[in-house]
Amino acid sequence: CSSDLESFDPTWPPSTVTTLDVSIDESDFSNLQVSFIAPGEDLDRGKASRYELKYSQDKSLFEDWFSLGDDSLITSEDLKSGSLDPVEAGTLVNLVINGEKFEEGVKYYMCLVAFDKIDLHSELSNIESFDPTWPPSTVTTLDVSIDESDFSNQIGRAHV
Repeated sequence: CSSDLESFDPTWPPSTVTTLDVSIDESDFSNLQVSFIAPGEDLDRGKASRYELKYSQDKSLFEDWFSLGDDSLITSEDLKSGSLDPVEAGTLVNLVINGEKFEEGVKYYMCLVAFDKIDLHSELSNIESFDPTWPPSTVTTLDVSIDESDFSNQIGRAHV
């Protein structure tokens, strides 16, 4: 077993994430739920140095990852819960992204790349699509008024 560790090349990039899942958050239907199994620093060993989670309306833009600007990057400010801080390989990562970042009724794609401490990066993760369609807001206050002048004329009138 120690010979396996001695022959392991620490210049391998993080493994490719194949478990990216993006869906509407069912707890309130106005955010996105994102999950994936964390890759390691070197393939599936250790902890990656950072994750880049990006979105686009054009799936083909992921082919040149570095051409996608910071405006397509999900940051910690976009999260309602969870963290983009890397965790040990094999750990399930759960994020909730603020749905206000996305325009309703527009189809988006999301993809992830992991980086190690020497900036080697994984291949693109599986690409997930989503179409945010948020339900109408819940009514919390309802004011009802009755025009008494109209109402008084209707009392006592019954039609058979």
